[in-house]
Amino acid sequence: MTQLEVENHEQIDQAKEIMRSAGRDTCKGLEIGVDSDPPLVNSARYRDKRPDAVRLWDTMVHTLDGVKHPPSTAVA
Repeated sequence: MTQLEVENHEQIDQAKEIMRSAGRDTCKGLEIGVDSDPPLVNSARYRDKRPDAVRLWDTMVHTLDGVKHPPSTAVA
């Protein structure tokens, strides 16, 4: 998966065409499908909804929370 940061829909369309062209050039004319997610606006962020990714993110957040608030028996 490739992620791009663009400023407008024209750049999205241009990036899609570049990817299609690269696919044709490297795959003997076979056009590779290209799609895009809805743009993230107003400080939104990407959220991977795959179950493994959600579990990994939850584990990271839980671990970081534990580092910020170590148990009282922890030795510094």
